[in-house]
Amino acid sequence: MEQGRANYIPTLDGWRTIAVLMVIGYHGTPPTVPWFSVFNYGHHGVNIFFGISGFLICSRLLDEEARTGRISLKRFYLRRAFRILPPALIYILFINLMAALAYMTPPTALESFASVFFFRNLLTGPATSYTGHYWSLAVEEHFYLLWPAFLILIGSKRALWLTPLVALGFEVWRDLDAAYGITHPEGLLMYQRTDRCLDGLFWGCALALLIHQPGWRDRLRRLTVLPLWLVYLAALIAVWTIPMSYSVVAESMLIPLVLIGTVLHSQSLIGRALEAKPMAWLGRLSYSIYLWQSALFVGRYQQGVDFQVWPLNAITLLAIAVASYYLLEKPLIAAGHRLTRREKAKGKRQMANGKNELPSGPADERPKVIIHP
Repeated sequence: MEQGRANYIPTLDGWRTIAVLMVIGYHGTPPTVPWFSVFNYGHHGVNIFFGISGFLICSRLLDEEARTGRISLKRFYLRRAFRILPPALIYILFINLMAALAYMTPPTALESFASVFFFRNLLTGPATSYTGHYWSLAVEEHFYLLWPAFLILIGSKRALWLTPLVALGFEVWRDLDAAYGITHPEGLLMYQRTDRCLDGLFWGCALALLIHQPGWRDRLRRLTVLPLWLVYLAALIAVWTIPMSYSVVAESMLIPLVLIGTVLHSQSLIGRALEAKPMAWLGRLSYSIYLWQSALFVGRYQQGVDFQVWPLNAITLLAIAVASYYLLEKPLIAAGHRLTRREKAKGKRQMANGKNELPSGPADERPKVIIHP
C-alpha cells in the first residue's frame, strides 16, 4: 500500500483513514446501542479500499509501462509479497497463539488455512469473527493475480474500453446468479466472493486508464469541481443508505469518482482536510489497523473482554499498528524495493549484453501523468 515518494498521494491516505474507521465502527459497535444503525453502514469502508487499490495499482503499472516500455510481473509480485504477506501471516499466528492460551475463541484449521492462502472469502463453514475481514484480502490478492496479466495481454489502449465492459459484466453475472441460482441453488448469495465484487476494483482501474489519456486529467478536474463533487458524494451516500436496484454497480462507479475528485482538487478545503498530517499518518498505518481491528473491536459479534473493551482496545490497536508499520512493514517494503531495483538493473545488463531486447519504438505514446500536483 505504500510506494516510493514519487508515487505518494497523501489525499488517498486520508481516504484510507476514513475507510478503516468505518470498518472499525462496523465491527466494534454492539447492536444494542442507539447509534448502531449509523455504524451499520461501516462495511462500505472496504469498498473504498477497493476503489483506492484499483486506481493505484493500475496507475503504477501504467507509469511503469510508460517509463520502461513494459510491465514486469516479477517485480510487481515481489513488491506485493513483501508488502502484504508478512503482516497478514503474523496476525493469523497471533490469533492461533491466543486461542491456544485460552484468551480467544480458536479458529478452525480450515479457517486459518483459508486465511493464509487467501480463499477466506469462499469459506462458508463454521468460523470466528477474528478472520472474517480476510475475505477482502483474498479479493485483493485475486485482483493482483488477474489485473496485471489482463493489462499485459490486451494492452493499455484496448483496456481503456474493455475494462468498463468487464466491470459491467460482473453486474450481469450477479443478476444472473441471483435470478437462476447458478452457483447456489439454495439461494445463498455471497457478496464476498471474488466474482461478485471484483468490479469495485475494476472501476478504479477504468478511471486510472482514463486519467492517463492525454487531456483527460483536465476534463476530470472540471467534472469534479466542488458543486459536482458534492452531487457525487450525495449520490454515494444515497446508494449506501437507500435500498435500490443496481446499488452495487452504482457504488463501484461512484467511489473512484469521489476519490479522484479530492486528489485533483487537493488544495480545496476537503482535500486539505484529507491531507492533514494525522489523517495521512493513520492512512499509512491503515493496513496494520485493518488487520488487527477484528481481534480488538468485537462488539458486533460478542461481549468484549480485557483488551477488547474501550478505550484499551483503541490504545492497543494503535500501539500494535505503529509497531507493525515501523518495525516490520517499512523495512520489508524497503527490502522489496531494493530487490526489485536489483532485478531491474539485472534486466538492463542482460539487454546490454544482447540477451534481451525492448520492442522497437515507444511502447506507449502517452505522456506520463502525474496524478498529484
